[in-house]
Amino acid sequence: MPNFFKKEVVQKTEAIFNVSDFLFLVVGKLFCGFLLGISVSYGLLVLIDSFTFLVSGFCNYFFYKMYVKKVIISKNNTVIKSKNKIFKIFLRQDLKMILASFVILNLSIGGLMENALPTILIKNNPTNYKQWFSILNSSFDIGMLVSNLIFLKIFSKSELNTKLIAIPGVVSLLVIGLFLSPNILKFFLIFSIGGLASWLDVATVVYMQTNLPRESLTSTFTVIGSVSKTLEPISSLIYMGLCLGSNIYVKLISFNLILLILASVSVIAFKNKRGVV
Repeated sequence: MPNFFKKEVVQKTEAIFNVSDFLFLVVGKLFCGFLLGISVSYGLLVLIDSFTFLVSGFCNYFFYKMYVKKVIISKNNTVIKSKNKIFKIFLRQDLKMILASFVILNLSIGGLMENALPTILIKNNPTNYKQWFSILNSSFDIGMLVSNLIFLKIFSKSELNTKLIAIPGVVSLLVIGLFLSPNILKFFLIFSIGGLASWLDVATVVYMQTNLPRESLTSTFTVIGSVSKTLEPISSLIYMGLCLGSNIYVKLISFNLILLILASVSVIAFKNKRGVV
């Protein structure tokens, strides 16, 4: 992003990209639900899905040819030199806190929608769990969309502060409430979880884009992105294991209590070492 836009508009641009992403994510699911509702065949749905991927691939290709390739060529030497500095970059206190936040957040919500939520919905609503899961799943995406709209509207300088670092702990607390609440309240809790997760994502991305040297951005985002994506399947495996056997709620709540404690320790460490980079 910083390679194509001036630093002062990076935050607004990031929010616009995320708003469009989540908006069409919600619209796509609604459109698919509508097609299924009028009995469109699965074969046609796969064909439509394949066509959208083909269009997306062409758009990415032409964007690469027109813009990205030029940037890569012009910055190639700088990027090569910066590869050896990646470990030094992560000695920065702010980046260590960002990495810790994403570790806790992804462990908490990575397997939530795929394993834990369907399990408890089937347990509590064996006859209409599909409808409830569809509603709750959409509320997560809507929360992410609304969060980005608010972020875009506020358009203030993104800073790494205690409130931002505390988001993973708040999410873990909301997840605990999710396991103990009725379905109506689950809608608002998942909406909030999606919104907070998206806020942390956008705010930290903007912070890194505006506070790190450009030559180190690629390596930094690669490391943080790889860690985050790796933890999603790990979280799914953990939740799947916790959902087996008896005392499911006790195990799910205990797991998120541990994450809440880790998040609290992270916030305390950030407050004690704030300003040290």
